[in-house]
Parts: sequence; C-alpha cells; structure tokens
Amino acid sequence: MHCIPVHIKIRSCTMRGRQDDSKFYPSFVEEDSLPGQGPPPGAPIDINNYPVLESYDLGSAPCAMQAVSNQLAQDIVMFTFPKRIAIYYLKFKAPEVLEDPSLKERQPLFDYQKLHELMVDDTDIIQSTSLSSDLSLSFQEKRLSYAFSLHDSNFLYMVDLRGDLPERINKTHWFQEMNPKFNNDAPITHIKFDLDQSQFVAVLTEEPACNVWNTAKRMKITSFPLLEKGVGISWHKSEPYKLMVAQRNGIIIFYNIVKQHAVQSVSVGKSPLLYVDWAPSNNYFVGCVSYSQAYIVDIAKPYSTHIKSFDTHPNFTNKLKFSPLDYKMFATMGRSDSRIKVFQLNFQSMLWSNRKPDMRDIEWLRARPFVLALAGSQVYVFKSSLLH
Repeated sequence: MHCIPVHIKIRSCTMRGRQDDSKFYPSFVEEDSLPGQGPPPGAPIDINNYPVLESYDLGSAPCAMQAVSNQLAQDIVMFTFPKRIAIYYLKFKAPEVLEDPSLKERQPLFDYQKLHELMVDDTDIIQSTSLSSDLSLSFQEKRLSYAFSLHDSNFLYMVDLRGDLPERINKTHWFQEMNPKFNNDAPITHIKFDLDQSQFVAVLTEEPACNVWNTAKRMKITSFPLLEKGVGISWHKSEPYKLMVAQRNGIIIFYNIVKQHAVQSVSVGKSPLLYVDWAPSNNYFVGCVSYSQAYIVDIAKPYSTHIKSFDTHPNFTNKLKFSPLDYKMFATMGRSDSRIKVFQLNFQSMLWSNRKPDMRDIEWLRARPFVLALAGSQVYVFKSSLLH
C-alpha cells in the first residue's frame, strides 16, 4: 500500500453538530502535496470544493463502476455502459517516480489501460453487473470473470476468461458457444459475486426473490422469497457463506446459504431504503440510505442504540460506500446536488465534498486510500482524507 504523505496544519477550526469533543474538525486546512498533485503546498483547502488529484476521460458516460483487487491484481475497475462493459487496469505509479525531482511536468498517479470490453446487441440494455474478485493479471496465469444481466431479462450471463484476455467480445457470439447463462424466474435487478473464490453469485429479481447460483456446477443452490423488493445484496470476506439482503421496506436479512435459512434480521426503521453496503473491514457495520439521510447500523448492538444517522444530500441520497481500509469512513453520492461527500463516524458532519455535473457513481479503490467519482464521462480521483 502506498499512501501520500500529508502534513496537516489547521488554519481555522469550527465545531459543528453536537457539542462534544468528537465533533471538532478543520473546515479549512493547509496541505503539503506531492509534486504536481493537488493544490500548491500550503494552499488552503475548502472542504466544500475538495481538490481533485486527477481525472480520466472515458469518451462516453458510463452508468456505474465497480473496483476490485487482490494480491495478484490490484485496482481493476469495471465501467458499465448501456451497451457495453469496459474493464480497466489502474496501475499506481511507484513513489520514486512521482517524487523524481528531475521531472518538471506533472506525473499522473496511475497508468490506466483498457483490459477488456464486451459489447451487447443494439436491442439490448445492460441492467446490472458484477466483477469477480477471483482474478489475476500475472504472467503465469491470467483470469478475469464477471456477470451481467439485461433489462427486463431473466438470464444471468457469465463470462469466464482464462489465458490471453480477448480485447473485445460480442455477447451474441460469445453465448452461442455454450458459455454459461442461468435462467431465473423473473427479471434480474442486482448481481453480486461472493468475495472468497467467486464460487457463488447471488441475484435479486423483480419477483421479489433472491437466488444463489454455484458458478462451477452451473446450478441454483438456494432460492428464497422476499417480503418486498430487494434493493441490495452483499457478501463479506470474513463470513463467506453469509449473504446480506436489504429490502425496500427497511428490513435487512442475513442468510446462511449452506443451511439455507435466515440467521439474523435487522430493522432500520426507515422506508424506502435506496441502497445498502456492508463494511469490508468490519462485518458488524452496515450502511444504508433513505431520502436525504444515511444510516450506519451496528448489528452487534441492542436495537435502541444500533443506528447512527447523518444528513447527506437534499431530496435523495443515491449511494453509500464504506472505505475498504477503514469502516469508520464512508462516502455518499446524491444526484439531486450532484455531489460526493465523505464522512467519518466520529463526526456528525461531512469531512469534505465536491460537486461535479452529472454525478453518476462513487467507488473506493480496494487497496489504496483513494475514492473515485464518476460524473458524465469523467472519472475523478480524490484522496480519501487529509489524514491519509
């Protein structure tokens, strides 16, 4: 892990929210930056216009993005467009390259290259996608797997690549050659690979129901109905056989897919839920959003004390994502104000925010302290916190 060295010098400090010591944080700071990155050394930072480290132009506007990483392949990002899926490799440059005093021009943090692309037919629209974390870009073995569904379609399409990765494939040709697709009982709304060996993939359908497929055996291993439409599914690295399913009515259910029954349920007490995330670094913390609020749920605490709420975006908060490196830090996105905001559990108010026109998605890089914001055709890279 390569962290950018930052020296914080408080310029002025305000206290917001409740009156206790944990709510102090700087509203403006002065920061020392690496050469060519962020503001000039000593420049004040406006937390409502937090600086972009760099940006990339994808040429056209994706609908969503997902980042995965492991020891063999760090910082792989999948972008979902209406008619195609594009997978990029973001290679973080070594610190000695970024700090080389002989380089007078600005050096990008990342070298990025497109690894692979899938095109769908003219009549198709991609509905949902999931990128497997069981991937490798090593010289000895290359493997890349992902799944997707189409709008108003029952089929779950699986793409499993080994060896040389094809630069581009076509959905119709690929699935004429006996590559797997799985038929569900209703159109698919959400897809999620498990985080261990990507042996299982869970899907939510409009029925409403949740199905879990064994990708190796190409068979459905369990299915369970939901009381209301599902708005999110998630797995956890520390509990590989436990699946979290969030329903629109504010009920979050945890299923054991081996025993095939629910092992825990939690009521957020808010409806409708719009999005849910399970903190990668702490399996007791779940985040969800409803209208202009974000809720962090500690499922280990008694019901009366297990929820902490945050004012996030006017009208609607569309997404919440925990930092994979620190469960106390999370980002939110609102299309109503077209902003990304970053919060810390010890503070009632945000740490920082930035507005970009046509904000579409947010994501954390899995192995580094950076958060991405997708706005229009641009991907913006931010340092997650002044403390990293």
